[in-house]
Amino acid sequence: MLSFATTKGTMADVVDVDNIYPLAILWDDQGMGRANQALKQVLETYGISQNKLAVALGIDRSAVFKWVHDQREPSSETIVEITQVLKTLNPLAAKEFVKLYLGTIVED
Repeated sequence: MLSFATTKGTMADVVDVDNIYPLAILWDDQGMGRANQALKQVLETYGISQNKLAVALGIDRSAVFKWVHDQREPSSETIVEITQVLKTLNPLAAKEFVKLYLGTIVED
C-alpha cells in the first residue's frame, strides 16, 4: 500500500488503473504537472483525440485542451476519471498514463 507523499501542489487521488491511492499531484522541475505531461504524451502516442477523451468524460473539450497545454491541472477526482476512461478506450493507454504520472512508484 502506498502512503501519502508531499510535493508542490495539492492533494490528489490517482490510480494504478484498478486501485485508488492518495498522493500529492506530482510536478516536474519546470513546474508543469506530471498529469499534464502524461496525458499529452498518452493522447499523442495512442492516437486518442482531445475531443474523444472529452466526450468519454462528459466534459467540454476545452478542459482537456487546458490540461494538455498546461493551462490548468486536472483535479484529483478527474485524474481518477481520466484513468478509468482511458482504460475503456485503450487499456494500454491507461497503464501508460499511470506509469508516466507516478513513475516507478507502483512498479513491482
